[in-house]
Amino acid sequence: MIQKHDRLEGVEEELGKSKPLDGIFYASILLKGVDGVLEVIAAVAILIFNPPRMHYYLDLIAQTDFARHHQSLFAHFVLPLTNSYTDNVRLFLVIYLLIHAAIKIISVVGLMLNKRWAYPFALITLGALMLYQLYDIFFVRPTAFMIILTVFDIFVLWLIWREYKIRILNKQDKRAVNKEAYDAS
Repeated sequence: MIQKHDRLEGVEEELGKSKPLDGIFYASILLKGVDGVLEVIAAVAILIFNPPRMHYYLDLIAQTDFARHHQSLFAHFVLPLTNSYTDNVRLFLVIYLLIHAAIKIISVVGLMLNKRWAYPFALITLGALMLYQLYDIFFVRPTAFMIILTVFDIFVLWLIWREYKIRILNKQDKRAVNKEAYDAS
């Protein structure tokens, strides 16, 4: 007679309770993917447009109704950036955005396809990128946006770890149950 493995029972309970967290997991992962695509677009824009031209186009955007409603953020944060960066800063931004985007997109695709390698890859790489955010908060300039983004990233890393733990335990315990069934026959 096949007995249910104790750890498998716990995993099934965890999977049954996790429906709302599963939705949050997939939504946050998709959000990371969209962010990765937007980072690629930003990197290409920075590469194509020189700082004066970028400032000109952003100034045009600042004059639209949308930007007027968000005037403080846009006018006080985004526009001054285009006046202050050099070619070296521009190159750093492009490389940083492309690496950041590639890591996010690879992680998201792997996680959405439920690839086993994607969980540790996402945990390690997104965790390393988050360390840079923490450095920025503690040693460069703490901003509310960066703090909120870091808290969100910590939550996403916890969701990835939780999902990975559930999937790994579920796979290991199914193998143990199958082995027990084979040994019993």
